[in-house]
Amino acid sequence: MLPDSSGILWVLSKEDQNLALYRYDCRSGGITKYISSDDEPIEVSHLSVTAVFKVHPNIFWIGTFGNGLYKLVVNENGSYTYEHFDRFLSKTIITDYITSIFQDRNSTIWVGAKYGFYKLFDGGRAVPVVNDQDNVFIIENYRVRDFTEDNTGCFWMTTRDGIFSFNQQDTDLIYFTHDPQNPASLSGNHPFQAFTDQTDQTWILTDNSGISRLNTHANSFLQIQKNNKETSLSNDWVTSFLVDSKGNFWTGTFGGGLNRAVYKEDHHFENFRHYFNPAAEKFRFSYYGNFNVGVIYEDKMGTIWIGTYEGLNKYRTESDDFVNYRYDHD
Repeated sequence: MLPDSSGILWVLSKEDQNLALYRYDCRSGGITKYISSDDEPIEVSHLSVTAVFKVHPNIFWIGTFGNGLYKLVVNENGSYTYEHFDRFLSKTIITDYITSIFQDRNSTIWVGAKYGFYKLFDGGRAVPVVNDQDNVFIIENYRVRDFTEDNTGCFWMTTRDGIFSFNQQDTDLIYFTHDPQNPASLSGNHPFQAFTDQTDQTWILTDNSGISRLNTHANSFLQIQKNNKETSLSNDWVTSFLVDSKGNFWTGTFGGGLNRAVYKEDHHFENFRHYFNPAAEKFRFSYYGNFNVGVIYEDKMGTIWIGTYEGLNKYRTESDDFVNYRYDHD
């Protein structure tokens, strides 16, 4: 699920062994389906999509884990065309295992991969960013999973074994890991996602160690994790999060459902509220007891959307419950 700035949700789906793209207008509720107009559609039986980024009203870059990059151009007639770029066509990417796509404040596109990170150009050409031999060696041995840019213009990149900060001005790399003896270190060594919110706070999500909030002035972290209190985070395997326009801090987890807390002006939290009780119909946002959240999004009208392994869900503020949307196979 990919939101854009105009209030549109874009959803990729596997359909009849091919890739379908759906456009959902949050204001009107209208849905448009796009399918490939090429003679050879994108085969999805073995396609694992890892990253999607919209760079133009009708142009998308799609990263895959094993099939390189795809550039989709959406047409008004309900179809799309595509170009495929793999390591044989884009000579400077040494792997087809793409892990992330990111656009910085200067509209430059960056690609994270199994071996390093690259600057991407329109024609599919990707150029390694760091040329210093020592830095190349470090990055090439770490799979870059995600990017974010903080309010100083510095990049923060998550890997399977810690995070890097990257200063574009002097191409300086700094490596951060978890230190069990230091409560101000990264909460865990398997960071999954990085994000900078509208208050310029940078957050790091981990596979099984909760959340870390970055202090850019001290290069230190605040650790937010599950503990023995009922009002703590429901699960340390955090997969997604959102600071919404009302100051609510939403976190999605793998196996622990959805959490919501009030995000105060001093960047601290009130108690987390959990939405994952299968016995309470009001708080049920997923079917079959599947409480694995993949993405959380707030649209232009302030509606909160939750993507799970069992479909799409809309949170209704006035009644504090959810509307479930699932694909009907019939």
